[in-house]
This record gives sequence, structure tokens and C-alpha cells, in this order.
Amino acid sequence: MAGSINRNAEVTNTGISPDIVRAENPLLWCRPLLNSNEIDESLLQRQLATFSPQSLFLDIPFTRDHHQYHQGNIIVTRQYSLAAYYVDALCKELNWYGQHYADESSRTEPQVLQQLSIGGATPTFLLADDLARILACVDNFFTLSSDDARRYTIKIDAKTFNLDIAYAVRELGFNRVIFYVEDFSPDVQMLLNRKYSVQKIESCFALAKRAGIKAIDVELVYGLPAQTRTSFLTTLQQLARLEPSNVSLHQYNPNNGSYGLNNDDAPALTRQEVQQMQTAATEFWKNRNYYPKRSNSFEQYRSTQYSWPLANKHLGLGLAATSNIGNLVWQNQPDLRSYIRQVNRTGNAWCWGAALDRDEQILHFVTQRLFNHCKVNKAEFRQLWELDFDQFFATQLQTLQSLCDNQTFINNTTDFYLTETGRWQAAEVAAALNSLKIKH
Repeated sequence: MAGSINRNAEVTNTGISPDIVRAENPLLWCRPLLNSNEIDESLLQRQLATFSPQSLFLDIPFTRDHHQYHQGNIIVTRQYSLAAYYVDALCKELNWYGQHYADESSRTEPQVLQQLSIGGATPTFLLADDLARILACVDNFFTLSSDDARRYTIKIDAKTFNLDIAYAVRELGFNRVIFYVEDFSPDVQMLLNRKYSVQKIESCFALAKRAGIKAIDVELVYGLPAQTRTSFLTTLQQLARLEPSNVSLHQYNPNNGSYGLNNDDAPALTRQEVQQMQTAATEFWKNRNYYPKRSNSFEQYRSTQYSWPLANKHLGLGLAATSNIGNLVWQNQPDLRSYIRQVNRTGNAWCWGAALDRDEQILHFVTQRLFNHCKVNKAEFRQLWELDFDQFFATQLQTLQSLCDNQTFINNTTDFYLTETGRWQAAEVAAALNSLKIKH
């Protein structure tokens, strides 16, 4: 399909600004709010010819209904023609990157994708044939894994989920689905314009399992107005009965541009109330044989063990997607028209990028370790960077010690790690490490 976008289509773009995306995204903390572009196409091509991504993210920004809570850019529309144009562009972008990975003569490592994620707004807004076309483009240039330990995830809208969709995503190779529940409380759902009953989510779980999808993840939000510790625990109890594979909890932040509540006058929770929810969630899931997986998630012990790909081997495609290959970090166009126009013109969509110097690569590495593992192993740090962690971060560690209590992090001879309380503050600790000038 070719041509211009229908300008008369009913569209609401509720995307957040690129500056906010950069400030909120740990992948881009190395250069927050940077408005200049430091990389060119030739530099990007040279880097792509050397590194193979282990993680691939595809952003599908479309949804039929506006929800008050969302992460990143979303486009509310009932016009499928927009999505069709977008799929064409996304396949062109995949082809552009794939051409640079087609020649494996300069590589000694396989191009097997450990992680494949399709997210954004509602990926299943797309027709099954268009999803299949996207996956075919991926398969043309990247080796898709058949290992049970792979993490191939697609975000699902519970409202429209049915058995046909469940079988379709399973046939496409996805072994994990994710439902955004936020909260089961009717009062909270009213604020978010959500209407997902416990029975509806229970039905979705049953359909996914019937189709052979064993891993089912759920995302919740805590710290929302109208939430209480008691109501939040009720949601956790209702969810636990469904035995999700992984539960991620996102803290409500009214300042990041991703929220617009139906009732703007709803009183915000205090920091103490938010911390009580964090503590309650930690105790709740630990008591049910879940263990902390990342800084804000819990996973079943019996779930397949999975190691997150290296931070500098991640490729993101689609609207406003971010990538990190080698020492390069870049972000795609955040506006739909600009994205499609640029892909049609050049084959790629990146609009901003930075070539990280060595210090920035180290900060980036530590940030990713704190978010994904809640710790930095000092032996690994020394092996990778030929530096002593405590000496390199001497100034930051002294400042952190004065800012944080002993319940936030532990710095011993082998590891720097976040405690059960501190893991909820991974963003603050990482920001402190990034914001202070390194002296070594």
C-alpha cells in the first residue's frame, strides 16, 4: 500500500514529547534532553555491521479506545488504513536494518533473537495477516529462536481478546502474552477509563492457556489516586489466584505526561502511602513463591529461567522506539507522519542519536544492571571495563551514602546491590550515579 495518509481520518495522538521519553527511558539517560544529533547514517551502518541485536522491540501505537493510562505514544483511531500504512513503513524499516545484518562474514556470533517484544498501545489492533507479515520480515533477517527459554512477548488488549487471537499469536511464535490490568478496583478503573473485571481477565487467562500459551504476564499500577493499601492488596489477591508468570508494578507518576485521569481533582497519595504499597507487594509475592526479577517485577520460581540480553544489543523499531547497538544510542521519530515520511524516503526513522564515550558506556551499563538485576557484580565490572568499581564511583558512592539510608543498597566486596526496599528506588539510585561527575 502506498500514498499519503488520509488527513480526514479520525485520529487522536496522545503521545508524549521526545524530551519526556528521553528523561523517563533508562536507555537514554546517558544523554537526557539532548536535542542535537551526533551520529550519521555511515556511522550507524558500520556499527550495525559489527553487532547483532539479541533483543528486538516493535512498537504498534494504535488502539480503538482511549485509556487514561498509557506508556509512550498511542494513536486512537477506528481507521484501519492508518495501521496499514504503518505496517508498510515498519516492514520497510525492518528491511533497512535487515540489509545491514544480511552479511554475517564479519561476525563470529549467531543472530539468534533471545527477546522479541511487540508492544505500544494495542498490537492486536492489527489484522492477523499484518502481524504475520511483520514477523515474516523479522524472520527474513534475524534468526528466531525455538528454545523454550526465549522470551517472545506480545501485549494484549483484554477487551478484544478471544480464542482466535490466542491461536493466532501462538502460531506466530509468541510464547508469552501480557495484559495491562492496572487495578481491579472499580473506583480506580473509573479514573483510568478501564473496565476489566476479574472475571474478564480470568477468561483471558483460560483462553491463552487453551491455545498453548503457558507464560502470561500482568502489569499493574500502584500509587494511583483512589487506591489504598487495602484495595491494592485486594487486587493482588484476586490476581494471585490466576497464577500469572510475571507481575510488573509501575509507580504512578503524574508528571511524566503518560496519565490523564478522568478526575483531575483526585487527591494524590503521599510518599509514605506509596512506600506502604511497595512493601505490601514485596511481602505478598514473596509469600507466594515469586521472586524479584527486575527492579519492579516478580516472577514465579517455576517459570523458565531467563537472562536479559546485553544492554548494548537492543534494537527498537517503530514510532518513538529506542535502540542501543554497541556504543550508539538512538531514537525514532515520535510523530506518525514524520515516521512514515522518513521511512519512505530513507528506509530508516531515527531522528536523534548519540555516540557514547567510555564513561557514558559505563554509566549505561550500570543503569541497565540496576534495572534488570538490581545489582552490579564487581568482578564482571572489572572484567568488562578493567576498572575497580569502588574507585571509579568513589564520589557517587559517598554522595549516595549521605542521601540514602542503609536499607536502600549494600556495597560489599563482591557486589553493589539494591535491597528489597531499595529495588523500588532503582531509578533514583541510577539517576544519582548518572548525574554526578565522575572523578577517577
